[in-house]
Amino acid sequence: MKKIVSLIAALVVIFSTFTVMNTAYAASYDSSKTYKLINRYSGKALEVYEWSTADGGNIVQYDDLGGANQQWRIIDVGEGYHKIVNVNSLKAMEVYNWSNENGANVAQWKDWNGASQQWQIVDLGNGYVKIINRHSKKALEVYESSKNNGANVVQYEDLGGENQQ
Repeated sequence: MKKIVSLIAALVVIFSTFTVMNTAYAASYDSSKTYKLINRYSGKALEVYEWSTADGGNIVQYDDLGGANQQWRIIDVGEGYHKIVNVNSLKAMEVYNWSNENGANVAQWKDWNGASQQWQIVDLGNGYVKIINRHSKKALEVYESSKNNGANVVQYEDLGGENQQ
């Protein structure tokens, strides 16, 4: 009986670990392909504002016009995290100045592979994902659920809203 209880306990631990490891994360991404990040709530594409190639270039949303400033490469950096690199500027999306604050700005910066430039892409099903910053553990979102062109993209506590998908 003791062996059966131990075996059942071990199977529960194994099954629980398998379930946690295989339910939350989106499929792998091909770093040679480009992706558009379309906000679920607004239907607008994330882009680098005014085609900036400078460090600190702001990330905003805008109508999907198909420009290279609205295209991203998603590069696996291991441990379930990715860099999101703009095709136009070749710079990585990051939480500006390593902030942990709600509403902190998201910008592009030279790729230096820091935790503020690494993102966990969590599969929500039906083609939707949420994107969580490795350093701050906060979700990428369109500020104040705006549907306007030029609305700022920031990080915020993961509240599960469509502006965070």
